[in-house]
Amino acid sequence: MRIVPQAFAALGKHGLQVLSVAQASSEYNVSFVVLEGDLATTVRTLHHELGLDEETSEVFMDEGSARVAEG
Repeated sequence: MRIVPQAFAALGKHGLQVLSVAQASSEYNVSFVVLEGDLATTVRTLHHELGLDEETSEVFMDEGSARVAEG
């Protein structure tokens, strides 16, 4: 499965804008910069579209960055 193309397709389908993206050597280690107001929607959209929403997730803001807690 190609994560980045699938993620961009999902975000575009929902009208969510990516300001910047960085990818490490692994296809599974990808960082996106999005508008703060779109953060929770972006995380939930990606989890849903990538099949990761079977568990509840919460998004926590901390000094301009976010982390996701799996519930």
